[in-house]
Amino acid sequence: MITLSFNEVKAMNVENLFQLTVLKGNIGAEISRTEESEQIYFDQIEYHPENSKMTKTLYPFMFFQGKVEIGCEWEDKHGITEEDVAFGLSLAENYVEYNPDNVTTTSNSFQYISDFKVNIPEWTERSLQYEFRTDKSWIKAVEDETIIVCLYPKPELLKDFTYKYVDIQPNETIETVKSSGINFLVPSQNCEIQIPTEEENQFNTVAFNMYDVKKLTSDKCYIKNISDKKCRVILVNKN
Repeated sequence: MITLSFNEVKAMNVENLFQLTVLKGNIGAEISRTEESEQIYFDQIEYHPENSKMTKTLYPFMFFQGKVEIGCEWEDKHGITEEDVAFGLSLAENYVEYNPDNVTTTSNSFQYISDFKVNIPEWTERSLQYEFRTDKSWIKAVEDETIIVCLYPKPELLKDFTYKYVDIQPNETIETVKSSGINFLVPSQNCEIQIPTEEENQFNTVAFNMYDVKKLTSDKCYIKNISDKKCRVILVNKN
């Protein structure tokens, strides 16, 4: 059974390439499943090349505010051992947000607390690219006004998408270089985009509002956070 008790803040189809959904929830809100086959894109599931107890996360979710518990629970039939858990944790060690103090494990479960307060100062590949192969899995808000962004590519385009994110502090600006393919930007707060013109040191400035989606067509741009809160920006790349 699928449970979704977050509230939808925004949903939009972007150029018929992917669906963007912004969800907001207070403590206890969750996205969960009780069967592995209930995952969207399940027919395209991939296993980690070094450990078949780990599967590639089929759709990305990223956080724009708050704190969540990411967890799963398994049965004997799943065959997950202490060595498998250690392998999964070794993958997480490469992520900027990872804090081993936020991990809780038992003989048949795993929980991790992810906190938006952790700063990501430069463009970084999204975390949580693999998860344990289980039936029961969940994301639960453990702080009020937690905001999650879900991105759903068209099924036939799933493997064409990659994702990065960065945090920009109030009144700070970060350079963003266009990747190959089609690029889209999504901010958690109000920003401005400065696009270089043909004249040296001259820019066109465009408003970039919270949860907007902007297509990046220039070779690079500069994103300025004009809000009074940390802004997380997602770069969606369709190869």
